[in-house]
Amino acid sequence: MAAGEDCYFADLCAITVTPAGSTAQTIALGQDLELTMKSTEIYARGMGGELIQNRAKHSIQVDVKLAFLKFLPTVTTWFPYYIMNSAAGGTLVDTCRCTLFTVTGQIYPMTAANNNVLRTVTNVSFAEFPMKVTYNQWVKVDLSGVGQTLVDTNPA
Repeated sequence: MAAGEDCYFADLCAITVTPAGSTAQTIALGQDLELTMKSTEIYARGMGGELIQNRAKHSIQVDVKLAFLKFLPTVTTWFPYYIMNSAAGGTLVDTCRCTLFTVTGQIYPMTAANNNVLRTVTNVSFAEFPMKVTYNQWVKVDLSGVGQTLVDTNPA
């Protein structure tokens, strides 16, 4: 390992979700967090050549996947209920407007002297709110969404 490198253990991750116009909620017992920037690339080929002559990207988005086991499902405050209704509450509202969220994940190094990494994704919308209940298993909330921006920082 090169000088200054460190290992990051997923169990040290801190995850928060903030519905637009509401307060941040820390995710307890987060099981999975995946924040991935992706884009669509197109390639220029032609005129008798098969090699790529040039390339461009478009349609950049940030895919967000979040799963957790521990929660307090108070219908007036728990963040997944904002997916159904921008004012929270447990009632699905007939609207075409998406509630937007900010999702952050912070990882910590095994050696306290090294950098934390904080990844923040803004303007995240979740199209679904699944809650899987399986016999002899923990109830798991597993969300997938799409965000607009991604910023990585090294907080103190």
